[in-house]
Amino acid sequence: MFTYRYIDGDNGDEMNNDGNYNFKYVPKHNMNFGISRNFGAVGISLKLSYIGETEGPNEVINASTTFDASVNYSHEAEGIKLVHSVYAKNLTDELVLVPEFSRRKTINAISNGFGRRIVYNLSVEL
Repeated sequence: MFTYRYIDGDNGDEMNNDGNYNFKYVPKHNMNFGISRNFGAVGISLKLSYIGETEGPNEVINASTTFDASVNYSHEAEGIKLVHSVYAKNLTDELVLVPEFSRRKTINAISNGFGRRIVYNLSVEL
């Protein structure tokens, strides 16, 4: 899987001559690359995400790159299908910032709230 997104806008919708307009705080470049493969009862997936730099109300917000991985194992036990999954999100523990465009004066950026996290999930299919 590969996706690339480019977004650009102009200040044609700027109001009050305050320098704020649609797309000003949106990164121009976003990219995702992923791969997934099943090996019998085991499935593995990897994903690399890139969010380009963007303007904040006060200063530029740096680009960020995150890496995710997951492994799952499925089997049956007494006629019930069990799927064990381990997800590792943001393995590099990248600080992903987004512009704080609501207030625009006091805070330049806030964290998306997600650092590194590892999650185990058990799915039961009856």
